Amino acid sequence: DDLEPWAEFDLIGETIEVVPKVVEENDVIQKQPPLRLQIVSRTVRCAGVGVDPLHPELGPIDIPKLLAEHFPQHGPYLGVYCVVDNDQAG
Repeated sequence: DDLEPWAEFDLIGETIEVVPKVVEENDVIQKQPPLRLQIVSRTVRCAGVGVDPLHPELGPIDIPKLLAEHFPQHGPYLGVYCVVDNDQAG
């Protein structure tokens, strides 16, 4: 939350924790441990989402190409890959 656009790229090589919401049902508090994610690399934006489902006749839009043209400092990347860190002791 509250990251600036493209700031996720600065997290590559870092480990972050996602803290689940505490849920209370029938006076029982259910608390899960945080989920640790290792941020490992950038991901190229999938070209498959470039088709408007309401107007497929318009043809695909090459989103990775547009990203590279309009945001050359970031290339065709939009997002990061993460690996779940099962070592909760760490």
